[in-house]
Formats: sequence, C-alpha cells, structure tokens
Amino acid sequence: MLKIKFKFILLFIFLLFSSPWAENIHLVILHTNDFHGRLLPYKDSSGEEIAGAENLSGLIRDMRKKYPEVLLLDAGDIAQGTPISNLFFGKPVVEVMNYNKYFASTLGNHEFDWGQDKLKEIIHQANFPFICANIFDEKTGKRFANLKPYLIFKLKNIKIGIIGLITPQTFQTTMPSHVKNLIFEDPLKIYAGIYPLLKSKGVDLIIVLSHLGLEDDMRLAENSSGIDLIVGGHSHTVLNSPKKINQTYIVQAGSYGKYLGKVDLEINSQDKKIIEIKGELIPLNKQNYNPQKDVSKIIEKYYTKIKEKMGEIVGETRINLIKENSLGDFPLANLITNAMKEETGAQIAFQNTGGIRASLYKGKITWGDLYNVLPFGNSIVKMNLKGGQILKIIEIALNNENQGMQFSGINLIYDNKNKRIIRIKVGEEPLETQKSYTIAANNFLAEGGDGYLSFLEGENLSYGKDLLEIVINYLKLHSPIEDIETGRVKLIIKERGYFDIFKNCKAAA
Repeated sequence: MLKIKFKFILLFIFLLFSSPWAENIHLVILHTNDFHGRLLPYKDSSGEEIAGAENLSGLIRDMRKKYPEVLLLDAGDIAQGTPISNLFFGKPVVEVMNYNKYFASTLGNHEFDWGQDKLKEIIHQANFPFICANIFDEKTGKRFANLKPYLIFKLKNIKIGIIGLITPQTFQTTMPSHVKNLIFEDPLKIYAGIYPLLKSKGVDLIIVLSHLGLEDDMRLAENSSGIDLIVGGHSHTVLNSPKKINQTYIVQAGSYGKYLGKVDLEINSQDKKIIEIKGELIPLNKQNYNPQKDVSKIIEKYYTKIKEKMGEIVGETRINLIKENSLGDFPLANLITNAMKEETGAQIAFQNTGGIRASLYKGKITWGDLYNVLPFGNSIVKMNLKGGQILKIIEIALNNENQGMQFSGINLIYDNKNKRIIRIKVGEEPLETQKSYTIAANNFLAEGGDGYLSFLEGENLSYGKDLLEIVINYLKLHSPIEDIETGRVKLIIKERGYFDIFKNCKAAA
C-alpha cells in the first residue's frame, strides 16, 4: 500500500513539473550605462533637477522590494566625467555601485582614461566582477587584467550566461598611450568562439553586456546566433522599448543616470525559452525620487572635500551654450577653440567634438560647471602642420560625424551631398597645401586620437597649459558671454545643377 502511495506522489510531482501549468520564471533586469560619474543631481535644459546616485539607488532599492528576482547590470563608462568622480579616480562611483550590489559590469572605453594601472585599481575595488571578452595583452596573449570573458549563473533550473564586450575603437577613443600593448578584438569573432563553449556548458539564455554602441549591437545581432538580449552602452541611445533584430532584443538606457532601464523576462521553466519580454526606461525625475540616504552619506563624504572648488565662479554667460553633436560648429565649441587660439597665438585651434561633454546655461558659470564640459584633463600642444595635413583632418571630420572636429581660424564651404569641400580659408586667405601653419590641439588629438593621424606628423611641438585652465582664463577676460560667432562651416545642398541653398550649421543660442 505504501509503495502504491509513493508511486502516486512521484507521478503527481512529474505531472506538475512537466505540465503546461508549471510556473514560469520571472526575471527583472535593471540596467545602467554611460553613467560618467554623475553622482550628483543636475539640471536639464528645462531647469528641472534630474538624476543623481541617491535617487537612482532609491529606485533600485524599491525595485528589489517589488520583484523577487532582480539582476542589476552596467554596460560601461561608469566614472569619467565629473569632478566628484574624476578627482578621486572613480572611487566614489564604485563605492556606490558596491552599495547597490551590481551583479556585473563590462568595461567602457573611458575606463582607460586614467591609464591601465588606475583601471586595475577600480577593478580591485569593486565587489562585483567586470567582464570583458575581447581585450588582450599583446605581449602575453592573456585577457587584460585576467578579466573573465563571461559569467554563468543559475536561476532555478535556467542557466544564464553573460558575456562582456567593449568597442574595438577604444584605442582611438581614449588616449592612445593609455591602451598601449593592448589588442581590442572584433566582437563578432570573439562571440563566435564563446557561443559554442557556453552551449556546451548547458547555458539556456545568453545576455551580452555590451559597450559597442547601438549600430554595432545591431551588427552583432544580425550576424550571430543564440543571443537573447543585448544590454548596451557607448552610443548613449535612449531606447524606450527593446529593439528586436532577428531573435535578439537590444536595450540601452541613455546616459548620465537620467534613466534606469528595466527589462521583464518571462521564461518557460520547461523549454527554457523566453515567453515574453517587456522593456522600459524609468526617468529619474522628482516623480520617481525616493532617495537612498545611505548613498547620500557616501557622496557627501567626497563632496565636502571639493565643494568650495566646485562652487567657485569663473565666468558668466547670457546665452545658453549647448553641447551639439551635429555636423558643423556651435557656440560652446567656438568659445573653447577661441580660447585655445588666443592663449597659444596659433593660426588654427582644434578640439574634438567628443571632448565636449556638457552644456552651459544662462547665468554664472562655476568651476564645477566648466569641469563637466571639459572633464578629460587635456593639455594643449602647439605644433606646425602643412596645409595638406590640415585638409586631411578637416575631410575626416566632415565625413564622419562620430569623429567630429571643432576649430577656430578656419572657415569653409562644404557640399554635404557630394562630400566635397568647395572653399577653405585660414583667416582671410585660401588654405595652401604646402604652406606651414601653427596649430594648437589638445593632447588627445596630438597623439592621433579619434583616428586623426595627421597630428602625429606635426613638427616643432611645444606643450602648454591645461585646456580647462585656458578656458577659465578666457571666461574671466571675456565674461559676460553675450554672443559667439558661428558659421565656420557652411553646408551647401546641390539642387537643379547649381548651389542654391546655404545652410549655416550652428546651434541655437
């Protein structure tokens, strides 16, 4: 009789877990990317205060109370960008991430901005693993800092693998000297090698934690098998809902802690496939504020050491100086390059667009405000370049918005449709390809950063002040800023056989 009862119990258990009514597994993935040290709240263009680590942490805490299974991930570029982070080499950011119990992060290109030794200190400080599969030491062939390429964890009866990837353009988008002796392999190639290994280990679902940017995430999804979800970063893209490419979903949460990304996964516990995926971005504004006071204490510990310096008034502007990414010049960039040209006496000054990281709004400008605009600690290099070398730099800039360039001392007309410079002048005179010109550039460009290799051909190099100091001195001399000349790049659209539309490519004041 007991044997019969036991058989019935076993049969019941079997039917329960093999039936279509077996409980599905619900997993919530919270994700951030491109935080760039934004520990303190900041104002958006409307003047509303947003973001801030204490508010982000409070939202994470509330999500953990609401959902039983929560996975917190970050897709890189955690620290570079603000005084409270930079002046302590990212330590306060990692301390906050430790408090929030991140499960894993991949590396971003700007993790290398303070050099490899400082990055290794950050990795050592973190209580969570950094994972990255495609960075190798050129000498040893081992992965950088012996980082794990992936993690595998089990959620009930589901095995989940997470692979970390970084943009192979890192050698161009950080100081080239900071990534010396490192190889950044093609993510497609690296993933193709890891995928069968994960399947052999019984992994059911694959997540890629990516600092590649949306375009390369899409390329990865189009040309790879088995990726269920890409949690992305690098391009600062606001994806309000998941983007589906083949069978892969891609999510990304903007930048600067303005959003917390949330992905709801419902997984069939039998065939271990995703039944449903929902994604959203939760804005970090007053409606969603419920600050985590313990995190406030962490931030205050560091902020008190720099508060006085952060609030120092260095100038004033009566117009909004907005950071722009579009082709052409804009007032904030022109102010910076004007300052460089005035300080050095060079004929031309160059500043990469990507090195300008924030806007300045009407009113008093503090040291902290300007640091957020120019956080990379660049210094100025003066050199001689020939007109032909300068022309190559301008052509790269005009044909690739992602590697844009700002300048003072040059005016040009450009046929954007046919990708052709119609006219280019240095001052009031046409550029001469064989003539030598004095130019000033930041040291990132002087090392060939962003792929501008012509700077490496410069002669008579001399090294000057920090860029931040130069712009501060310029503001002290020229404040209040009431107007900035624009129109250094004029775009022409060719229609009906002649040039009849001129578009002044400038930002609104």
